[in-house]
Amino acid sequence: MTREQSADRSPGPAAAGESLHAGITRWAGHADVTVLVLLAILGAAGTVVMVTVDWRRWPLAALLLSVSAVGAWGLVEQKTAHPHSRLVVLAEWLLAIIGGMTAAAGALGILFWLLGPAPIL
Repeated sequence: MTREQSADRSPGPAAAGESLHAGITRWAGHADVTVLVLLAILGAAGTVVMVTVDWRRWPLAALLLSVSAVGAWGLVEQKTAHPHSRLVVLAEWLLAIIGGMTAAAGALGILFWLLGPAPIL
């Protein structure tokens, strides 16, 4: 791939006021397929390993699952033959919901872990 072709695939700078979701999905829609495959596979495998080894590390596993959902969403976005079919739109929404919910759950779990146990009143 030439430098000009690589420059054409870049998503460009973030728009002012762009949401985090829009930024991530814009990036995933233009990212290298190899990176997306690695994110999807390593995120899912890391989630399974982390939950299997020590289930108390579920917030980190949730964040890994969110990373996996972003990789899978990017693959669906880039590699589908019919980008606006109902099945593709449903898959993208499902992956976005999974990614968003697991990211929020992981962030809250880490926040509660940082806060520590509640003091006895």
